[in-house]
Amino acid sequence: WMQQAAELTTDEQKSQEILINTGTMALDAGEFQIAIDVYEKLLEPDPSNKAVWKPLLEALAAAEEEEKLVETANQVHEAVSDDSERNELKLIYAKYLIRKEGREPDAANELRAVLEVDPEHQEAAHLLADLFERTGFDEDLAELLTQQLTSAIEKGDTDSTKELTLRLGRLLEKVRREDAMNIYRQGLKELPEDREIAEALLGLFGPDDDPRERVELLERPLAGEQGEDASALSLRLANEWAALDDMVGVHRVLQKGYEAHPENEEVRRRLVELYEENTEWAPLAQFLATEAARVDEPEDSVSLLRRAAQIHADLLASPV
Repeated sequence: WMQQAAELTTDEQKSQEILINTGTMALDAGEFQIAIDVYEKLLEPDPSNKAVWKPLLEALAAAEEEEKLVETANQVHEAVSDDSERNELKLIYAKYLIRKEGREPDAANELRAVLEVDPEHQEAAHLLADLFERTGFDEDLAELLTQQLTSAIEKGDTDSTKELTLRLGRLLEKVRREDAMNIYRQGLKELPEDREIAEALLGLFGPDDDPRERVELLERPLAGEQGEDASALSLRLANEWAALDDMVGVHRVLQKGYEAHPENEEVRRRLVELYEENTEWAPLAQFLATEAARVDEPEDSVSLLRRAAQIHADLLASPV
């Protein structure tokens, strides 16, 4: 009845609106042939009308009318000059091809054509990456992800940088461990506090890899820890740095652990021992004074201050 109403009205614009609504309702209801008939009629006078050609192509794709789909897309391609609209034509056809078994190479070609015109086209890039992953085209996928990652870094897009770093790294892990490690290292240069990337890199370390780099990676999350988690990690890291005979590293992680959770007795004890072993009397005296201000019990506070004062008198030759 809506088509009849469109034919009866003398207002051309109103008639077109009625027909477009008819096509939309038919498309939504899965009545693809009705939608196709309506939109084809509307397309004849103006093949560049996106409000018509886009749903028409979608209806043709849904109805599995590939020959008509290609023919109509070519007709519209000649009528429009805007690159973004021409890319939309390719994208609709690519999505159709993706659904067809054995047509993955053709779909990939259409998506590549979109990216040649617009390298930043996110939908085409994601569809192509998913297609490569699903079909096992690992080399092609690695090349595409590398291009996307470079672009994300250049644009300062941290979310995409993380996502692509992890995706590319996991792909390369299967075949080239060193390349995967380098991708994760590059990711950490851009996102130095990212725990997920650091853990991915740590998971690839073997016995022949640099032990210092491994411990440095383990240390990265310490800055964000609090409470007993910070204490436990700082103590673990202190042991790791001690095994590498790096006392500067030992002091650094114990100090961080103390600042994050000064209530931990073991961290405090290790810090005091480290100051004593290295005869660092001034830092020790300062630490004791800080502790005196932190503790709740007056007797404990007085005891700590007396010890600090004694260090100043006996070992630093200066009064408090």
